[in-house]
Parts: sequence; C-alpha cells; structure tokens
Amino acid sequence: MTHPEIDAFCAQFSNLFVLWDGAFSYASTLDPTDDDITQYKRFVTAAVNAHVAAGLSVTPKVHLMWKHVAQQMKLPGGLGWKREDWVEHMHQITHRLRVQFRTTQDKETRALAMARAHQQNTEPAVDVYISEVNREACTGPRAGYITKVAQRKNTRDETRAAVLAHWEGQNL
Repeated sequence: MTHPEIDAFCAQFSNLFVLWDGAFSYASTLDPTDDDITQYKRFVTAAVNAHVAAGLSVTPKVHLMWKHVAQQMKLPGGLGWKREDWVEHMHQITHRLRVQFRTTQDKETRALAMARAHQQNTEPAVDVYISEVNREACTGPRAGYITKVAQRKNTRDETRAAVLAHWEGQNL
C-alpha cells in the first residue's frame, strides 16, 4: 500500500469508529427523547453502512444495534441503566478507593471510610455545589471557565456531527 492509500484506509476506520461512538452514545442515553432516538437512527444507519462498506461482517451486536435498539430505547428509562459499562466503572472506582485506604488496618474503619469517600465523590448535590462555587469564584480570565470534561464532550460531539454530516453528504 502507498502512503495515501494507508491514510485513506486509516481515515475510513477512524470515521467508522466515530460513527459507532455516536450510535453507542445515543443508545446509552437515560430517558431518551424522540430527538435522541432520531439521532441514534442517523448514527446507526451511517455506522452499519460504513461497517459493511469497510468489508466487515455483520455480527450479532451489529444486527442488534441496527434492528432492535431504537425500539428498546422507547422503553421506560431507555437502555442507559441496562448496559454493563457501570460494572467496569465500579471496578475502577473501588480500585482507587482500595489504593487510597490500603494502609487503614481495621477492616470496618476502612470499609466505612471507603463508603463515605464514595458517597462524597458521587453525590450529585456535591458536584452541583462545587460547580456553583467554582463558577461564582472565577473572575478575570477564568470567568466563564469550561472544565476539561466539558471541553472533551463538546469536541466529541462536534467530531461526531462532522463525521455524520460527511457520511450523509457522500451517501445522498
């Protein structure tokens, strides 16, 4: 393969991964709206077609995403809480807590401390309070500060939209 062919091949798969990322993102939405389901359908249509165009096989997961997920998103709560991602996330959280409290000898004290830390780190009211304090405290050049997490989300959303628009523009 020549360098331009390699670049085109990598771009094709990069776009494919971004399309699947968009589809999975909308499929994971908690209590999705009709607009979320419409966006999901746009992304999954593009992702499946790009998947097949790349010469990849239609696996059971691809079939489920293509033919069944949109209807299941209409179920109460959507599919967000019904995915397995939270299991891996909890493994990561508890690992960090175990490392943080590894030197606490008494098991009961360690368990209580880990539970309290987890509660503090995951309490939505605490997150809102911290955000409000930060927003009110910021002056000068930091006024209107956007967190790194929000910046990354905005970048992901913009990239997804651009790739979807590109795919839809090519396949009209």
